[in-house]
Amino acid sequence: MKVKRIYKPVYSTAGNYQDKSFELVNDIGVLGHFAGFETSPNQRNLDDDNNKTTLYGLIEPYERVNKIVTAEGIDDAFLDGFTIKSAFHKGIYIDDSNVAIVNCEFWYNPDGIYCENSCELDIHNCLLFDNIIVV
Repeated sequence: MKVKRIYKPVYSTAGNYQDKSFELVNDIGVLGHFAGFETSPNQRNLDDDNNKTTLYGLIEPYERVNKIVTAEGIDDAFLDGFTIKSAFHKGIYIDDSNVAIVNCEFWYNPDGIYCENSCELDIHNCLLFDNIIVV
């Protein structure tokens, strides 16, 4: 059975929805791609598309958030096991932060991964499709 795991930073275009995003927090890792029975991240089957966890920027047809994930002034955080899809501008925006991005896919974001100021990135085992990457 395929269960859709699609999460949006906001579910309505009311108000200033374009500036909403998922914000990474200091010393916290965020993990996705679970089937639901695992007791450890090592038990995830990253090859099974049925377990994808998508952070989605499309709110309504033709309405998108500017940035899906943000990391601003973060000393240490990681994002592991997500599909980041359909931002208006940036899939993940990193500013003056130390972030690890692991086992993630970036789809249809003008800027898949965008960094400015002082950024330390550890990116591995990621796929990028139809993005412009600015590092």
